[in-house]
Amino acid sequence: MFPEEQTGLAYQQEKSGIRRPLTLEPRCGRGFVPTYKKGEKGKYQTVVKKQSWENLKRKLKGITKKNLTIQLEERLQKLREVWMGWVNNYRLASIQAKLKQLDEWLRNRTQDIAFGMTGKSLSETQKPN
Repeated sequence: MFPEEQTGLAYQQEKSGIRRPLTLEPRCGRGFVPTYKKGEKGKYQTVVKKQSWENLKRKLKGITKKNLTIQLEERLQKLREVWMGWVNNYRLASIQAKLKQLDEWLRNRTQDIAFGMTGKSLSETQKPN
């Protein structure tokens, strides 16, 4: 019994079958790379494609623009929504190291915004006595 007889759907032989992850085209911003660990031959890990990282950074940059006239709490709420949504979408990928770098960059931008709203610069608050 073939699938098309049961479901009435067309069967596409070229798309069906067993393949290695490296031969698959990236879908939904994800791809596969081999794990480079000793003794783990033939195992792969999920990674996020470069375009997806650029899209996330562009969204975060738009929210953390200094000339945006919204309250800090509202801005932080928007950042949280974008960040958590993106992390939940790509949670199975190997993204911890890159997220840490992005988090450091984002913290610096939000600190600049917070100090800008108080009217003090970062250098003024850290001057030695």
